[in-house]
Amino acid sequence: CINTVCNKAPAPQLQHLSLINCSVSKEDVTLISALTGRNGTLSSLEIKTCKFTDGDALELLVRMPKNAIKFLAIEEAKLNDNLCKLLINELANSDNVEMLNLSYNQITKKSAKVIAEYLGTTGTLKELNLCNNLLEEGVVEMCEAIQLSMTLTELNLSCNDIPEEGIKKLATAIYQNFKIVNLNVEYNHGLSQQVMKDHGCTLHLSLQSEYNHGLSQQVMNKLNEYIKRNRKLDAQGAGEELNDSDAMLEELKNQAHNFMTN
Repeated sequence: CINTVCNKAPAPQLQHLSLINCSVSKEDVTLISALTGRNGTLSSLEIKTCKFTDGDALELLVRMPKNAIKFLAIEEAKLNDNLCKLLINELANSDNVEMLNLSYNQITKKSAKVIAEYLGTTGTLKELNLCNNLLEEGVVEMCEAIQLSMTLTELNLSCNDIPEEGIKKLATAIYQNFKIVNLNVEYNHGLSQQVMKDHGCTLHLSLQSEYNHGLSQQVMNKLNEYIKRNRKLDAQGAGEELNDSDAMLEELKNQAHNFMTN
């Protein structure tokens, strides 16, 4: 499978590799590793619903150098906590991945600490997709790092059995980090109607997302203007917000609250 790809596009020229519904052996991983090492040019690697034919092939994939990788997706690979830790440690060492997709795996709350540490140190990660895992209350342990992240702009934690406490903590973290403009927390046990009423503004006011639970386009447009203007101020090093920013934010909160309580 990989041999065929490499024959068609020699290693020095290959920049994007997507393997979907393939059988992947240790030999294949060795070839991939050659493309992602110090002299490799492979910047995008997607592995989805693949069958690893050798027992330790997935571990080899996790451990291999990722010096050139900026986009990495390992989906539906039965990636567990031990392998997740190995992968995150490797990513932290190279620290050049901008988009990381580990959805539909077997990552549990045991991995929350190592993920939080990575979010707290990475200087490149912009998008993180952890949907359809088993993080549960482990999300609480990640919230401080999410709140303080200077690079993260998109976060997908849908379908992780996150309890109400986790949703509330996440809401607070997102509210205080205006860099994150796209959040998906759908299909979690803690996202009840009552939580939405109590924390809906916090969850969604700072987001630009299709999952906005009814915030009108007009409201979202105003919000985007608010965020952009305040980001411009931050870039200029201004110490005070615009005079009308508090009034605008209050208006957005009221509109969101009215929708959710009607």
